[in-house]
Amino acid sequence: MFKYYLTCMTSRNILVFLSVSFALLSCQREGLIGERVPCSTRPPVQKSVDGINKFSLSLYHFNIQYVADGDKEIEDRIVTQSFEPLLDLYLKHPNWSGSIEMQGYMAEVIAERFPNVLQKMRLLVENGQIELISFHYSHGFFLAYPRRDMEMAWSFNRDVFDKLCLTLSQVYFAQEGQFGEGMADFVAKHGGGTVLYPTTLFKYYSGNIPAEPVYTLRGANVVIVGRGVDYQDGLIQSDWSFFDDGEKFATGDLDPYAGKYFAFSPTALKEREDRLLEYESDGYCICTISDYLRKVRSLGIKPAPLPSALDGVWAPEDTCNLFRWMGGPGFAFSRTERDNDVLTSAYSARNELVAAETLVNFARSQGLDVAGESISLTEAWRYQMFAEITDASGWNPTSNEVNRSLSMSSMAFDIASEIIEGLKARLDYPHARIDTLINQVDRLESVTGETLSSVTGPLEVLVSALDRVTSVTWTQPSSQLCNFSDTTCLWNLSISFSPTTGERGVSVSFPRSEDRIIYSPALLEDQLVDYPLSDFTFSKDVWVPDCKDKEITSLPLSNGLIGLGNGLFLITHNSTVHVAALVDKASQNVVFLDRVAPVLEGFTWKFSIYKGSVVGALAEANRINTWPVLER
Repeated sequence: MFKYYLTCMTSRNILVFLSVSFALLSCQREGLIGERVPCSTRPPVQKSVDGINKFSLSLYHFNIQYVADGDKEIEDRIVTQSFEPLLDLYLKHPNWSGSIEMQGYMAEVIAERFPNVLQKMRLLVENGQIELISFHYSHGFFLAYPRRDMEMAWSFNRDVFDKLCLTLSQVYFAQEGQFGEGMADFVAKHGGGTVLYPTTLFKYYSGNIPAEPVYTLRGANVVIVGRGVDYQDGLIQSDWSFFDDGEKFATGDLDPYAGKYFAFSPTALKEREDRLLEYESDGYCICTISDYLRKVRSLGIKPAPLPSALDGVWAPEDTCNLFRWMGGPGFAFSRTERDNDVLTSAYSARNELVAAETLVNFARSQGLDVAGESISLTEAWRYQMFAEITDASGWNPTSNEVNRSLSMSSMAFDIASEIIEGLKARLDYPHARIDTLINQVDRLESVTGETLSSVTGPLEVLVSALDRVTSVTWTQPSSQLCNFSDTTCLWNLSISFSPTTGERGVSVSFPRSEDRIIYSPALLEDQLVDYPLSDFTFSKDVWVPDCKDKEITSLPLSNGLIGLGNGLFLITHNSTVHVAALVDKASQNVVFLDRVAPVLEGFTWKFSIYKGSVVGALAEANRINTWPVLER
């Protein structure tokens, strides 16, 4: 990650380097050396699809953060042992084209340390042999965080590829195959394009039905990646020669966790090459996804409406959808996992960042020079992108990966706090009330705390925590006491868990009264969708013990909001509890389960229950989580 940056930092003045380094990455043909030359204005060559009706497609998903602990040696092996051999294969076969996905940070590493590989990338992109797919700057867990964070990641990412003269495709795939309505909406509002929906997730939600050539969702096209199409008796056919981690393609299926054994295998690459040659001999075009989509359009095939889809990832049967990243244990290192700590720390840091942004904008409006603060904000957001990494909480995170994410969150939070404290002093504000939604800052003489009254909760909550002492407290602001008979009412719930040396797992279960999924999809925290549970199959063939043989899914709740039915809404306080919401067709509950909760320390989870309108529930959830009001 930033390991090679951090080792060079000796002064806060060096922080300027971090914010302008992208501007110094020139679009030169010699990589990072020599005079800056303009980027080519020639768009990538488009392969003719005339007369072609059989397509062999691929998606090589690369992740320079495969081992997300900042190890430079592992990053380098990913480039030299797996990525470059794939490029060389396509250079050997100029009539072949394929689709490669990577994060902007990987392009940055290649430009910094492997200019010869950058040259190969440029050549293949310009010749139309490789379409570069990129949605993230850092391979972040975007489903767990608000749209504002994705906007920042998008901006960083576009900047990187623009400055490296690498044209990006308008096809999009996300780390871990993350997919949802919000991703489609985001793409539609950022120039349009096609979102890739993993076939495993498609099956998980919609059953094993045939795929249409292309779908539509919220203004974006959708292609089911990994599932072939045979449309109208061969009018157009597709098959997938490869859809997996690109790191495995030329290494005999070894991944970077194999360390020094993760190495290029000429034998493995030859086997892959032979398979593609077989496709070619069978009349298939070795093509990009964009080549295929051009053919679909040329045939006049209209996108079909996509069946209902919830937020999810590409191996839901192996992970109980998002549970593996949000409270579920891995197989290898579960004793060192801290999913909730990773996610809540990153959420707290992003809230401090949006508060700092609000204060910077206010100070600018008051005539202050905030150039230095703006540079520091850019640096802090870059740390935040690394704090939100998927591999710090999913599959089998090592202690180094967990600690790296927590460290990045801490740095982002500290920089944002320093900005706030510095600007308060410059404005002569003893304290400030910062409303991040309406961008309002008020001067305070002291921090105002609400007086809370203990009340009876509106529903029964089941808390399970073996070997721990728990306490459950319902409160309301003393000035806003209300009860269940009122049209609108808000209750706050605090659940404290003691340390333990025994069983780690804890859970909190809330009753629901309707067999519906009512929630805000990730990246759409200003909206609420409402689907019957019967819209979804929720495959029972799940390996995770807590979900096995159940029709169940898990949702990320990026703004904390999920409906319980009959006008009741549950809101998680994502800076204290950010584990997946488990929804089971056979259970009348929404369950928050953390199998990797810390043992030798206590912690508190906070929730709110809101009774009222959809508009009111959205406003309350976003006030608590997405756009908080902070007093500093």
